[in-house]
Amino acid sequence: MKRNLIKLFPILTLLLVAFQGAPAAVQKFTIAGNEDVADVALRGNDFGGWNYGRGILLEAGYFIGLYDTHPGASLLRFNASGLEVDQVKSAIIRLYKPRSMSQQGPVEVSVFQVSKANGDWVEGGSASQREPGAVSWRLKAKNQPWAGAEGCSLAGIDYELPALSPTQSVFPETSGWIEFPLPPQLVQSWIENPKTNYGLYIRAQEDADLTDEAYFFSSEHPSGKGPQLVIEAISGPARGAKQKWAWNPPKFMPPVDSPEYAKWKEIGRGRYKDWATGPEMHLTDEQGLWPYHWDTHIRVNTLAECFIPLAKSLVRLKACIAEDNQEAFTDEFEFVRRHLLKYEDVKGMRIHQSGPVAEELTSIQLGTMLGKEKFGVHAKEGISKYPQRSSEEILRLIDRELGKLRSEWKVSDEQWDTMEEYIRLFEGNRWHEGNMTGKYMREVQTMLETGEQSEHLYVSARKLFYHHKLYVYWLSDFNTPKWNLWMNIVKVDPRHVAQEFLDARDDNYRLDSYYSQLERIREYYWYPPVLYVEPGDDSMPIGGFGTREWPFTTVAEAVAVASDGTEIRVAGKVDIASVDRRNKNLVIEDGYNATFNFKP
Repeated sequence: MKRNLIKLFPILTLLLVAFQGAPAAVQKFTIAGNEDVADVALRGNDFGGWNYGRGILLEAGYFIGLYDTHPGASLLRFNASGLEVDQVKSAIIRLYKPRSMSQQGPVEVSVFQVSKANGDWVEGGSASQREPGAVSWRLKAKNQPWAGAEGCSLAGIDYELPALSPTQSVFPETSGWIEFPLPPQLVQSWIENPKTNYGLYIRAQEDADLTDEAYFFSSEHPSGKGPQLVIEAISGPARGAKQKWAWNPPKFMPPVDSPEYAKWKEIGRGRYKDWATGPEMHLTDEQGLWPYHWDTHIRVNTLAECFIPLAKSLVRLKACIAEDNQEAFTDEFEFVRRHLLKYEDVKGMRIHQSGPVAEELTSIQLGTMLGKEKFGVHAKEGISKYPQRSSEEILRLIDRELGKLRSEWKVSDEQWDTMEEYIRLFEGNRWHEGNMTGKYMREVQTMLETGEQSEHLYVSARKLFYHHKLYVYWLSDFNTPKWNLWMNIVKVDPRHVAQEFLDARDDNYRLDSYYSQLERIREYYWYPPVLYVEPGDDSMPIGGFGTREWPFTTVAEAVAVASDGTEIRVAGKVDIASVDRRNKNLVIEDGYNATFNFKP
């Protein structure tokens, strides 16, 4: 027996050594969700002072809108504190890229580390408005410019070189997750010392041309497909407690079985209702949620943030004309332009670019929605609006427009010489894009007639969307080039610009119509599970709908529509004694951002 133990001892020793030397298992850790991800788009030019911390999209490239073009980039930071990680073996960030209607070709996207000098950028909580203290194209934080250049754009100063991972090409017709590997030691440093987590900078290739643009879903996007950091690591004790970050709730889509959606499908009216329930589009109930969302939540934001302020501006402009108050004209025009840009954000960026148009619909549904004769959004007036005009006809149209301006606007000969040069260029662009719009509208309609559902139909629909946007851009009297021409280059009498705006918009911006729309929407409006209150903000009509963009002005308004499980967020201190809790079971947390939670 003793001899057997002696023989077994070397074997047991070897097994023990082998067990102790076995490599530790590698585990996967994923950081995602709006509570642990700070992400924000930076948008330049006329959007340069606005924050997009609660926007649903991240951007990289150069973009075209209805009134302005702008460069775009994005910032991203993951909360890696408190992870039970000993050693990081690999790490990647994942960005979800949807199909795009306005991107026209491949875009090269790179990821860089933000420099230490810019590491104190603040995400913010707005979705296209100025927010003191939050990041914008011009500032990284309150009264704090970027270390190098606006937009965090100066290589080697604002962000570190080289890129952290190989450049990725993203294409307009494809959607899915794009992955960027990160150096393991970088993520290791975020875990061991969170103060070194300065964030990531996402940008497109140098000198991006117009439509070299790429969109990604942010952590606030209602799809839940926001940025992810996936870490493979050997587990171990956490280096410290998990930090709590300021965070934005996500945007919410109504559930498909909500009674409000069912009521809208029954009694709603208008183009969006026809899209959702009519035979032309053949949308499923899930797809129909998007037109419902546009017709209610997006329409409310558009009315509150853009059209109601613009309608009030018309009244003030008329008073300026009657009083011949030229100084007031300039201030009023700035107000008008700011709200037109806001309209571009609220409607254009949250409908056309936010994923549902190209991401959720089939090619034939997209073609129908955009280009079906007398039905599609761009073809509702028929293909006859976009005939193929010859060069000679375009020159005659330009001469007619110039003659109209010369007879109506009292300008000097010197001013006119400058105006004529620019207007010929602008009008030439307008009619060229009108021709291109008509070309692709005919292509889409032909494919719809033959029942074609291939990618060719999607490409033609995308080109129809793109060229129509450019057509409207050059048609508008308030796009950036024309605004700059009137106000800064020629410096025409502002009364002419005011009258031009009134002539074009007086019949469109009507307060009585907007308020009646709000009343109608209330019949089938779905309230999200998070409502916002901003006390004292009386710039919008009473009876808001509980979004960050349209806040309630009192807690009582939010309580009136809240149900069990609703969360009410209040900006600023709240007088708890003023809250009526007789009919609601409220749990109240006092503090700067007081939170009221309704419990079942």
